[in-house]
Amino acid sequence: MKLSEIIPRLETLPARTRSALVDLPALQFVRLPPRGGWSIAQVFEHLCMTNSAYLDHAIPDAVERAKQSRHGARQWRTSLVGGLLIASMRESSSRRLPAPGPLRVGDAVRPDVVQVFLARLPELEGHIHALEGVDQRISIASPIARWVRMNVGDACVILVEHAHRHLAQVERIRREVEG
Repeated sequence: MKLSEIIPRLETLPARTRSALVDLPALQFVRLPPRGGWSIAQVFEHLCMTNSAYLDHAIPDAVERAKQSRHGARQWRTSLVGGLLIASMRESSSRRLPAPGPLRVGDAVRPDVVQVFLARLPELEGHIHALEGVDQRISIASPIARWVRMNVGDACVILVEHAHRHLAQVERIRREVEG
């Protein structure tokens, strides 16, 4: 798989987000699901926190290093750790993973959380395009757990799969709080 092949999946996120939230009353946006867990607002806050963790420094810094790499163009190939993380982030994965400590959401959610989430998606797409023709396997440390290493291509795919997984969660929560 080429890294650029993730772009169509990334491009579906805004429409899927709007569809999941269409005509959703404000009260249901912040209501906790009956069986526990995060509210829809908290899920989006978690997505914003995760995107910031990767997009504020880790991915942009890796893109710059990739452009300067002496290896030149090396096509993305998932690493062992990256592959495991990607598989665990897929929406089809039945494995429930607790959010790492730095990405756990509290009660406070920014008022424009959905807009902030959507605003970061073109930035991620820009980084993926910037990796075309350079070393897409440049290694980065996870901004969440520094001892976890993956390549920059893995990190980009993880963010896309992570968003889809949580949008499926938003869709489930909406059904629960409406029902």
